[in-house]
Amino acid sequence: MSFGLLTVFRERLNMQNRFLMKLSNCSFAVYVFHAPILVIVSKFFAPMGISQGGKFFGVSAIALVLSFGLSHYVFNRIPMFNTNPSAGSPKKSA
Repeated sequence: MSFGLLTVFRERLNMQNRFLMKLSNCSFAVYVFHAPILVIVSKFFAPMGISQGGKFFGVSAIALVLSFGLSHYVFNRIPMFNTNPSAGSPKKSA
């Protein structure tokens, strides 16, 4: 079943648009910084009287948006985390 899904995704969903390209350029910074972001967001959810499933989906959604948002607007300004050097800094005019 796994190989079938891999084949379907490779053959039918192998595409990239501008939005997906921006997400892929942020992926390394998201990988590095997602754990602290998850911990911080989950600390805010800890005292709330929500079921564990609700906390899981709430923390997941907020951490996902924060991870990619911070990666795009903050972390990719750091040269070490910028996988696309031309996208992180404004062009200098001569």
